[in-house]
Amino acid sequence: MKGKFYPISIFLIYLVLQIFSLQAMAARHSRGHGWKRMPRLKSHMAVVLDNDSGQILYRKNSQLVKSIASITKLMSAMVAIDAQPNWRKIVTIQRCDRDTIRWSRSRLKIGQKFTRKQLLKAMLIGSDNRAAFALARSIYGSKKDFVSMMNQKARRLNIYNTNFADPAGLRDANQSNAQEVAILAHQAFKYPLIRKISRKSRVSLLPKNFRRRVQLYNPNRLTRNRYWGIEGSKTGYTSNAGYCLVMEVKIKRRNYIFVFLNSAGKFSRLGDSQRVKGWLRKNKRSVLLARANY
Repeated sequence: MKGKFYPISIFLIYLVLQIFSLQAMAARHSRGHGWKRMPRLKSHMAVVLDNDSGQILYRKNSQLVKSIASITKLMSAMVAIDAQPNWRKIVTIQRCDRDTIRWSRSRLKIGQKFTRKQLLKAMLIGSDNRAAFALARSIYGSKKDFVSMMNQKARRLNIYNTNFADPAGLRDANQSNAQEVAILAHQAFKYPLIRKISRKSRVSLLPKNFRRRVQLYNPNRLTRNRYWGIEGSKTGYTSNAGYCLVMEVKIKRRNYIFVFLNSAGKFSRLGDSQRVKGWLRKNKRSVLLARANY
């Protein structure tokens, strides 16, 4: 009698095992199964945003608030452009434009005269702090009023964990988190002028009252590689913020925003960029969007 039901028992056991196997596969998929192929990033905080759909594809400590250093200059650029200034107006670099917070150096010398457009280029490409202070002073009359406009714009963009204390990002009180920096970059790179300027690898500025040109280079070495497809870029560094990098990159005809904050090493943010780009190339878009809901 037992032998008669033996095949049925085997079939039932097989059926139960199959059901459990399917459930396990579904559970692994819901936890992001397949995403173990994503390389480990060196940056302490990171976000990868599909800029075309607005969906976050990857996040790491994305809600942790930290100093963002010169990433601040993206907001400074937006506020400056929003003011619709006369970009040809000549601005003289003054002693009050010096960095008295960290005493960083500048290639813009006191007494030199530049147009506002040149200062914007120096700020976005060379990340020059003196240029940021001079531009803010020339547009709003004082750095304090300019910073007030920066924080007002942050509130309009609904990034409430983001705060600005100076136009250059020198103070540790210039803070945000990776997710809100992604929103900030998403908005900043909508400005054609910011996109056009920030992706350049270098700029040569001729002061209006000097014959010798000022050469400034983008700290983001990837801008020197035209095959990278960089649409916009900004770096930052202070001892508190670590090494930071924000980019908009075109990959397979889609635009993505990379945010890497608080990297320990100078080249870690560049390595993370390479790792994420390779990861995006290997994975299909349908799989990526599944991860966005995790």
